[in-house]
Amino acid sequence: IWNAPIHVFDTADREAFVSLLSLGLYFVWDVRIINRSQTFLATFSHDEWMDFRACDATLGEQLVSGLEGLVLTRLNT
Repeated sequence: IWNAPIHVFDTADREAFVSLLSLGLYFVWDVRIINRSQTFLATFSHDEWMDFRACDATLGEQLVSGLEGLVLTRLNT
């Protein structure tokens, strides 16, 4: 991770992606996830906050509906 701070994952790399994301979240590291089309950005901060951004309203709505079951505080900016 230190020598290669940027990783590119393909659909077949799902397990590796989940493992690396879990490692980053467990150790409270800064993590950024960007999809290939660059229409979605998820940021997880070492300061224990997360931010999700989507260029497409439908993608944003899907994200919000997927997170609704979690106990999170939503901050509107």
